[in-house]
Amino acid sequence: MVLVGDSHLTEDSPGGITKLGPRLRRLGWTVVVKAQGGLDTRTAIKALTELPRADWSVYSFGSNDAAPWKEVSLPEFESSSRQLLGMSRSEQIIVVGPPPVAENADGAWGRTNARLRRCSECAALLSMEVNGLFISLMDLLSSDKDLVADGLHLNDTGYEKLAAALLSARP
Repeated sequence: MVLVGDSHLTEDSPGGITKLGPRLRRLGWTVVVKAQGGLDTRTAIKALTELPRADWSVYSFGSNDAAPWKEVSLPEFESSSRQLLGMSRSEQIIVVGPPPVAENADGAWGRTNARLRRCSECAALLSMEVNGLFISLMDLLSSDKDLVADGLHLNDTGYEKLAAALLSARP
């Protein structure tokens, strides 16, 4: 499995949080992480020049595209996401929409759930274009219970829910 995206799919585990890659490895999956903190879809196209072959690819973008200082418009998010999904060398693709934020938390930095919801809806449509599966973190997670104190990143409960949704989404 290849994980492609922003900090939600990276390898590092601040504060002892077990992120998605390590959780899947514990279950016997071979996981390659091609995610980088801070990536939006615009910068990901430049940073991710070639992706490895895998049975599954999991894509998750939108949190950084929704940051006000990045100025990634929804049409650009759609176009760049389509290009990134086209880079996949996997038989199956799972697109994970961005999680909600706690809008008043320090780590949200001006992101809004309305903007994240639009990114998530766009990602859902794009997943259908590539005959992929879609997981809506906007619907699965709670900004009150599933995020760390920064209001942006997932906590252990959030990753547990994401891993369960991912594994149940596979045919």
